[in-house]
This record gives sequence, C-alpha cells and structure tokens, in this order.
Amino acid sequence: MKKSIISLIIFYFIAVVLRYAYKLYIDSLDGMSISIYYMHLIRLTGGLGPFIGALFCFFILRRKTEYSITGLSVKKSLLSWTAPIALFAIYDIVYAPEISATISMCVLLAYGFLEETGWRGYMQNELEKMGVNDWIIPLIIAPLWWMWHLNFNASLLSSIIQLATIIGGCYGISFIMKTTRSIMMASCFHILFNFFMRDAYIDRNAISITIIVLSVVYWLWLWYAKRPATNKE
Repeated sequence: MKKSIISLIIFYFIAVVLRYAYKLYIDSLDGMSISIYYMHLIRLTGGLGPFIGALFCFFILRRKTEYSITGLSVKKSLLSWTAPIALFAIYDIVYAPEISATISMCVLLAYGFLEETGWRGYMQNELEKMGVNDWIIPLIIAPLWWMWHLNFNASLLSSIIQLATIIGGCYGISFIMKTTRSIMMASCFHILFNFFMRDAYIDRNAISITIIVLSVVYWLWLWYAKRPATNKE
C-alpha cells in the first residue's frame, strides 16, 4: 500500500510539472507565426506528462500493470485506430487534398494514447491493486485529471462544466479500459474530449461529426457485439 501511494504521488508530480512546463512554452509562442505541422507536434507533447510519469513508475519504481497497448486483442485495437483515420482520409480526398484532417486524427489518437498510458494504464490499475472500488476510482482520477487540465483563465462556470464532463468521461473510459484492457482503445474514446471540447484542428461540421459518431458505433460493435459461435468439424 505504501509503495502504491508513493508511486502515485511521484506519477502525478511528474505529470503536473511537465504539463505546466508545456503550458509555459505554449504561452511563449503567443503571437508567433508557426506552421500547422509544428503546432501538431507541440500539441502531441502536451500529453507527455502522464506518459513519462507512467514510464517512470513502470521502469524505475518497478510497478506492474495488467493493461497493455493492445489489451485483449491486437486486431481489434488496430482496427479501432484504423477506422477514423481511414474515414477522415476519404474526407480529405474529397474536401481537403492537403490531408489535414487525417493528420489531425492521427495526432489526436497518439495524444490520447500518451495520456491514457498514465491515467488508465498506470493510475487506474494502481488503484485497482490497492483494492479501491471500481465505482470510486473515477472519482479519484477525475479531479486530479481536471486539475492537470486546469485553465486559470477560464470562468468558474466553464471549469465546473469541464469537471462534470471529466467525471462522466472517467466513468466511460474506465469501463472501456476495464473490459478491453487496451490503452489504444481507451485513447479512441479519449479523442471525443479533444474533438468536441477543444481545438482539434478538424472542422466540426456535419460530415466530421458523422465520422466520429460512426467510429464510436463501430468501436462498440467491434468489441462488444455478441457474435454467433462457429462449430468446427
């Protein structure tokens, strides 16, 4: 128990320090002209805090996790990532030859993977090993995740709405992680936050929203739909 608590504190300390170092760097770019591709790279580094914190706990503190990159199915995890990327590639071919939406989706998935390695891949599993009830774990992670995201320039109402959304999201992603054991799959649902609540560098129009909805339906069907058993002779 003591080792778990110490490792959780160290994980969160690393995640927060790197997050606010990232925020300071972002603020220093204010007013500067930078390319969209460099902006994508910068955005991706925003998720490094939880990722590096988790790696530190895994490799330096020797903490173990029951979750993995692809979880219960390599095939399903890869197909889960492929679906939105392929759909946005078609979208780009028709509407935006510079493949901007496809690149953005790849970045969103990779960013979600970095965060989810920490919040679910490490932290959720560590709390589970401590014997914390599955219904309580999201209530522990949510405020810590919210403070990690905290925007000091946001209004009180905006911050409260964000916290409520994160609590709901924590329950949803926690269930996905528990049932698939796949960090890639958790990152799929993580991108819903970035797409609908933050600037994802993808136009939120009827087509892009439809693609996201179709992707969610596909993910749920792929992992949870019951399939008839086949009898082998």
